[in-house]
Amino acid sequence: MSRKRTPSRPGLGLVESVMAVMLTGVVLVSAMRVLGTVRAGELTEQRRAAALALAEGLMEEIVDKPYQESSSSDTIGPEADEITGTRSAFDDVDDFDGWNAAPPQDRAGTVLNGFDDYGRSVAIAWVDPDDLRTISPTSTGIKRITVEVTFKGRTVVTLVAYRTDAYNPETTP
Repeated sequence: MSRKRTPSRPGLGLVESVMAVMLTGVVLVSAMRVLGTVRAGELTEQRRAAALALAEGLMEEIVDKPYQESSSSDTIGPEADEITGTRSAFDDVDDFDGWNAAPPQDRAGTVLNGFDDYGRSVAIAWVDPDDLRTISPTSTGIKRITVEVTFKGRTVVTLVAYRTDAYNPETTP
C-alpha cells in the first residue's frame, strides 16, 4: 500500500502575509511617532533659545539704566513725558514697568523680524531686602525686574534680576 503525501506549501500563505504587513505597519507607525517627538523637542528648544535671547537683550537694556530718576521720584513706572509708545524715552529702571510688545520691538519701536509669534513684557517692583520674594509698597533700595517672553501667548521664559540704588552702571565696572 502506498501512502499519499501531503504536498508541502512553499512560500507564505495568506495568514503569514497579513501578519507581516501588520507587523511592518506597527513598526512604521512607532518610528514616525518617535521622529515626531524628537522634532517637536527640537522646535521647543529652538523657541526657548530664541525667547531667552529676547529676554536677555531686554534685561541688559534695563539694568544698564540708572536706578531711578535724578529727581528721586518715589514712583514706579514711566513719567508722563516718557510715555511715547516706545522705549526710546526710558531713562531709568522703573520706566519699563508695565511695558509690553507683541511682536517684540527694538528700543525705537521697530518690530524685530522673525519673532511674529513672540511677545515680551516687563514688571518692576520694590522688594523687601530681607526677603526678595516679598514686594514692598514703598521704596526699599532694591528693585526686582521681571522680563517675560511668550510664544503664541504661552510663557516660554521668565528672567528675573535685581537692581539696587547703590549700583550705578555709569560708574561701577
